[in-house]
Amino acid sequence: MRRKWQSVALGLAVVLLAAGALGCAKRQAATSSGSQVGGLGSVRTQTPDPTGLQAVLGAQGGGRASGTAELLPGDSGSKIAVTLQGLAAGAYTGFIYHVSCDGAGEKHGPLAAFTAAADGAGTSTTNFITLRLVHFAEDVHFMAIHSGTSDAPGPLVACGEIKAKP
Repeated sequence: MRRKWQSVALGLAVVLLAAGALGCAKRQAATSSGSQVGGLGSVRTQTPDPTGLQAVLGAQGGGRASGTAELLPGDSGSKIAVTLQGLAAGAYTGFIYHVSCDGAGEKHGPLAAFTAAADGAGTSTTNFITLRLVHFAEDVHFMAIHSGTSDAPGPLVACGEIKAKP
């Protein structure tokens, strides 16, 4: 009987380790205290966090939007600050995509929604809990900004690859 329970425990441990090794898992964000907070990070071991990452955001879809996204260590995960200009006045939201700007692969987010002013400027700050910077540094990820809200994202207006800060 004892051997049977040991086999069950070993099998469960193997399944959990395999699930953690899959890398990016779909994450849903939940709102807390006016800041956007994001999902659970995959299990990583002994890889140090970078001191910061950034994405230079370029216009997509024939628009004029440009800006930056700065990813910094947060209190319990990562802090993501997005600054854009050249937007049409209105609502915007962002996601972090694994693989490409077009949304292929897994996505993280949404980022905190924001409204661009009449001058075309907009900012957003998001705190992803338990999703450390190392997650974004180990694999290729892209910061993508869409017109619309997180419930109804519209066309892609700006995107850039997340890389180590120069």
